[in-house]
Amino acid sequence: MRFYLHADGPLVRLGHNHVISAHGIEGEVWLEPQPQKSTCQLRLPVAAFVVDDPGERAEAGGEFAEPLKAADRDGTYAHMIGDRQLDAARFQNIWLRCLRLTPTDTGMSLELAVTLRDHEAQLTVPLQWEQKDGVLRASGEFSFRQSDLGLEPYSLMMGALRVADEVRARFTLVARRS
Repeated sequence: MRFYLHADGPLVRLGHNHVISAHGIEGEVWLEPQPQKSTCQLRLPVAAFVVDDPGERAEAGGEFAEPLKAADRDGTYAHMIGDRQLDAARFQNIWLRCLRLTPTDTGMSLELAVTLRDHEAQLTVPLQWEQKDGVLRASGEFSFRQSDLGLEPYSLMMGALRVADEVRARFTLVARRS
C-alpha cells in the first residue's frame, strides 16, 4: 500500500512530494458467498512505514521520480511517527476494518473503518478483486483527507510550507487461504 503526499503552501517550491509505503500489513479476510457479508480486519504497523524509498519513488514516476537525500527521508519519517502526527510511541498500529462490501458496475465499493491514534473514521474505497486457487488479490486507488482521520497535516513557518491535506492511496493486497 502506498500513500502519495504533496507539498503545499506559498513556499511549495521548497518542499518535497512524498511516497509513503506501508509494509508488514497483516490481518484476516472472511469471504462469504454473498460479497455483502464478507469482512476483514487489517493491521498496518506504523514503524514499518517507509518514507521515499528511491526505488518506489522511481516506480511512481513523474513528480516523485527524483530521489531525496537520506537526511530528508529521515526527517520526514521522524515527523510522521512523532507525537504530533501518527504518534507511533503510543499507537503502534493503524487498524482497518471492513464494514460493508457492495458490488458496483466496475467492481466493489468497500466501506472501511480506519482507526488511527484514538480516532475512528469511515472511508469509501473502490476496489477490484480476483479470487483464484485460494488466493485473493484486491487492488484499488482512492483519495482521502488527513483531517478526516483526525490528523493535522504537517506544516512549517505558520503554514507557508505544508503537506497538503489530500492524500492519494494505491494498494494491491494479496490474501492466501489458511
